[in-house]
Amino acid sequence: MLSTLESNIIIECKNVSLQYGDTPYIFQDISLSLKKASFHFITGMSGAGKTSLLKLFYCEQLPSLG
Repeated sequence: MLSTLESNIIIECKNVSLQYGDTPYIFQDISLSLKKASFHFITGMSGAGKTSLLKLFYCEQLPSLG
């Protein structure tokens, strides 16, 4: 049975890394969990990996590791 805390998590990433081809990692060893009904901002400069992170969340992109 899941605990109350675990049942409120809707997105969870553990040690996720993303790389396109032979380029440097866009992000490496990222871990996070987002709870149901929570609100978050994703900010950063152009090319920082914001869209790539969102694509991982809705499974359009698969992680290189994790």
